[in-house]
Amino acid sequence: MDDPSWSSYRPSDLLGAFDVTLSQDQRLLKFHLGGQSLIPHRLVGEEAISRPFCYTLDVISQRGDIELKSLIAQPALIEIRQADGGYRPLSGLVDSAALLGEDGGVYYYQLVLVPWLSLLSLGRDSRIFQDKNVTEVIEAVLQGHEIAKGRYRFDLRRDYPARSYCVQYRESDFHFVNRLMEQEGLFFYFSHGEGDHCLVVTDSVDTCPAVTPQAIRFHRQAATEAEDALTQWGGHRQQQPTRVSLATFNYKQPRHPSDIAQDTIRDQGHLPDTEVYDYPGEYYYPDHRRGERLAVNRLEALESRAKRFHGAGGARQLQVGGHFTLTQHGQHERGDDSEREFLVLGLTLHAENALPVSAHLSTLPGSLQEQLDQARRAHGLDLSDKGSSLHRDDYQRAGTGHYLVDIETQRLCLPYRSSLDHPRPVMGGPQTATVVGPEGEEIHTDRLNRVKVQFHWDRLGHHDAGSSCWLRVSEPNASAGWGAVFVPRIGQEVIVDFLEGDPDRPLITGRVYNGDERPEWHSNGLLSGFKSKTYRGGKYNELVFDDATDQERVRLNSEHAKSQLNLGYLIHQHGNTRGDFRGTGFELRTDAYGAVRANQGLLVSSWGQLGANGEQLDMRPAWRELQSAWQLADSLSDSAVDHDAEALASRTDLHKASDDAQGRHGSADSAAAFDGSSATTASKGGRGEAARLKEPWLQLASPAGIAISTPQSTHLAQGKSLSVTASEDINLAAGKRLVASIADRLSLFVQRAGIKLFAAQGKVEVQAQSDEMVLTAEKKLSITSTEDAVHIAAAEEVLLTCGGGYIRLKGGDIEIHAPGTIDVKGSQHLFGGPTSLSYPLDNLPETEPSNLDLEHLYGNGRPVPGARYRAFLADGSVRQGVLDAAGKATLSGLPLGGVQVEYFQDPREIDKRPQAWPVKVPIKPTYATTSSDTQTAVSGSSRDQGSPPQAPSLLQSPGWTGGTPGGRPNTSGASLSSPGWPEGPPLPTIPGDIPSALPGRVGQQARTQLEKIAQEKLQEQLPGLGNTELSSPGWKGDVPTRPTFGDLKDTPHAQDTDLTSPGWPGGSPKKRS
Repeated sequence: MDDPSWSSYRPSDLLGAFDVTLSQDQRLLKFHLGGQSLIPHRLVGEEAISRPFCYTLDVISQRGDIELKSLIAQPALIEIRQADGGYRPLSGLVDSAALLGEDGGVYYYQLVLVPWLSLLSLGRDSRIFQDKNVTEVIEAVLQGHEIAKGRYRFDLRRDYPARSYCVQYRESDFHFVNRLMEQEGLFFYFSHGEGDHCLVVTDSVDTCPAVTPQAIRFHRQAATEAEDALTQWGGHRQQQPTRVSLATFNYKQPRHPSDIAQDTIRDQGHLPDTEVYDYPGEYYYPDHRRGERLAVNRLEALESRAKRFHGAGGARQLQVGGHFTLTQHGQHERGDDSEREFLVLGLTLHAENALPVSAHLSTLPGSLQEQLDQARRAHGLDLSDKGSSLHRDDYQRAGTGHYLVDIETQRLCLPYRSSLDHPRPVMGGPQTATVVGPEGEEIHTDRLNRVKVQFHWDRLGHHDAGSSCWLRVSEPNASAGWGAVFVPRIGQEVIVDFLEGDPDRPLITGRVYNGDERPEWHSNGLLSGFKSKTYRGGKYNELVFDDATDQERVRLNSEHAKSQLNLGYLIHQHGNTRGDFRGTGFELRTDAYGAVRANQGLLVSSWGQLGANGEQLDMRPAWRELQSAWQLADSLSDSAVDHDAEALASRTDLHKASDDAQGRHGSADSAAAFDGSSATTASKGGRGEAARLKEPWLQLASPAGIAISTPQSTHLAQGKSLSVTASEDINLAAGKRLVASIADRLSLFVQRAGIKLFAAQGKVEVQAQSDEMVLTAEKKLSITSTEDAVHIAAAEEVLLTCGGGYIRLKGGDIEIHAPGTIDVKGSQHLFGGPTSLSYPLDNLPETEPSNLDLEHLYGNGRPVPGARYRAFLADGSVRQGVLDAAGKATLSGLPLGGVQVEYFQDPREIDKRPQAWPVKVPIKPTYATTSSDTQTAVSGSSRDQGSPPQAPSLLQSPGWTGGTPGGRPNTSGASLSSPGWPEGPPLPTIPGDIPSALPGRVGQQARTQLEKIAQEKLQEQLPGLGNTELSSPGWKGDVPTRPTFGDLKDTPHAQDTDLTSPGWPGGSPKKRS
């Protein structure tokens, strides 16, 4: 500024000088911004890989009225003259503009140029990406900006997996995109063209272009040199960790090892072993391969920083993301080409146009003058002692200008990865969201009971199954096959927390009510519990706890058939309303069916245990009653035997019932209650003994009595015997008939007052159809007909005897003999010729052996061919055989009584090897089959088709030893068929669709009436048959699956019992004429 040639210039002269040199041609820097006439003066630029560039430019203009806002966001172009005379473009957008001041009619402006990518940092967004890989997510973000379209490209060498769930939460698009690229090992640089710049995203240094020219000398910079060079060059090494280790937790494979470790393979000198161990959160990588890649990305970022090279000079072709070859440097000439190739990671440039007015412009505050002075001093272009520049002529006269560049590089042969400089956002705390799912659904979940939600901040979600990923739900207890399950329903508001604050890892931790989803029990605070909702319905299940004072209550309720268990103080409850008093205690009720099952025994008692004290099966009151009943039955049985009557054989079972009620179980040593700090210690409590049933009895006990009532029928079925013992009376009252059908014998014994048998109307018939009848009295035997006759008739002989005299009627003869006087008196005595009286005698039916038809079917109605069976007959004999191809067989010549049939496994389902019949007979032969879906039909028939129909054999439950209990004819299950049925009208049948044809109680009453009519008609048509019940199999039992080898042959009927079995009643049947 002290040059005498310029000291006399006035402002107007300065403008004139400026107008003369207005052209930018052949200058170091050119600048283009729309139609503005702006001349670049100074330039400071910062570039780095994976960072937006920033160029600050001081420009001058002779106009001071340029609106700054007209410059903002406008595309601008800087051109830097190269050594060959061409220009290298640098394009960007004006990020800021400032008017620094005016001097001599020259206006000084400062502009800052940035890439379009920087504009993405101005906004902030929150959104969710699902099932997209990193490039798809980045592209979706960039495509949301009009300025980015067509201004980016991907140049990748690796494939990238899809991310199931990726969240941008309250962060700028710029921060979000950088965060993803850093995690995946991507980096970017900018490629500049004549009119624009392009963002290039890559994952390999091999895709980076070479600068032009590629070779750059390490040489002194001089104005006489034809090529640019680097004048300074040096390396820098920094210690880095030698290992990177990662760990994560994959809840889908919780036991799968997830640790990943990667060691450096670069020679970094004698470094101590140091490790970077990080747990970046759950589900950071799904598998080992993915984890290795993420760990390698981090390790390569460390290895890249371990050795860097720095240079400076005037090489104007250098740009970030480009690589060059350094020549003429002694330290790099000895190795191969990889020793001389470098990738530019960052640069800082300082440039100044040599304008004629430069020396006469004041240094304005905020200009780049100070930064350029510092750069010149750093590059050895310091001012002289007199304050003038060593290269003053270059800056004060029109020349090529000044250009300085500082660069940071790494070897091109090393991978480059950006460090994790953009951390993920940390969620400030839990949020609430709404459970969503497909339209029309109420529940949308998966195998892990996860659900999907719509976050309140998600403006792009559609409140459907695509609004989020599957979110796990925290339950009060959760483990393998056990724990609590309450799946949130669509529409519920849930509390969502985030593991380690990671927006990509949401977890549902609770549920809350709101204005639309209100609680059922509210306001008073007395009611608590759980209430569900029927899927696609208005019903529910619930568990209610009522904590009203002195009215404590629990209700377990299912709206299906109003099935409830009510405990405590029972009231009517409707929603939130506590209603009227209903009682106290407990109530188990349902509008449908009910069942109570106890595998080892059941006690139903109204004997009290106040205060919930005492043992579970305290049966002392019941035992006393059973013991008293047994003593009475035993004494009466002994008395019956003394009088030649039958003993009460079932009294032994009564004694067993009494004895089995005295069982005990548990440990003999009692222990005090343990309140230990560990489960093992606390488990030592609960010792001692308690009452139990020795066998699975059903015990009913009551101090006031037991009443059984029904408007219909009551049925008692026993496999062995029925014992009824009363200390006082047994009274039977029947409105119509008392019918008993007994297979073996009827024995009545009265100890004191005798037996009375009266028929107010109708006949009294007593028959012994196959044996004698004996009437014996210690005193008088009276036979009286008060209004008619007494007839005594016999087929062979009638004998009246007393005191040695007798009257015999036999073969048409009458014998009257007496050891004493025969006194015959009458008003007349007629002794004529022979005559006779033909008196009809009843033709008594015979008991004939019967047949039994077997049929074994699967549940689908298909037969079980070739199945083995074994039948236990009433006389104790056993028959066995094999079913035919239709699953059928016939047993003939069976004695009267029950038959138990056992079926063995389907032979097609076992090994094809020689087999023999089981030698050991099962203790409880059953009808059970090899699969639960088989069924059996059995039919009986008479052997003699000409004789009157006989009762078919009875198929009963396990343990049956004989006898035919009465009952109505079988109407379902077993089929009854016989070739000996008499011809006539068909037997009445009961329609099976009565319950479905007539609703409710009406159908039940109609069926009952039809059953009574059918029974009466059956008795009229088959007077000798009686009501014999043929019950179909249905009991449970063990099924032999591996027959025992023995001496028995595999031949049907090989072990059939002879018809003259000792169990046959009355011996061999007699043939009647």
